[in-house]
Amino acid sequence: MSVLHTLHYHYKHKTTRAHLIWSCRAPDLLIELAEEIGQMMNRGENLDLHLQLYHTGEGTLEIPLENATANTKAFFDCLTEGRPDFPQVLKDIKNDAKENHCRKAGMFICGSGTFRDAILRNIPHSPNCFFNIHSESFSL
Repeated sequence: MSVLHTLHYHYKHKTTRAHLIWSCRAPDLLIELAEEIGQMMNRGENLDLHLQLYHTGEGTLEIPLENATANTKAFFDCLTEGRPDFPQVLKDIKNDAKENHCRKAGMFICGSGTFRDAILRNIPHSPNCFFNIHSESFSL
């Protein structure tokens, strides 16, 4: 989440749009970071965070909402069971950049090499929007 913190604090005087598309198998990790990311979503300051969460693990995710804050609830409102439709997600990001008169969309991809390659194959080509990509790979 340090990338989001950097966007938030580095661009204090400039509105920054960020699309966080997070695909995660581990429900504990989603639950652990819900409050922190929910706070970033609800700040309403310079970071305009668009969150899409995907739980790809086995079974249904049990969401602990009994004592949840508004931040945690906002986080889990973005949750979908299953995998993201990357061709559509990337097309939506390209269209969002175009609508906001941005010619560049930055991407940070973190996951396995196979995951990274699947995303890279689906980046829409357009003379109006350039995807600037940084990736880090790991294996579980």
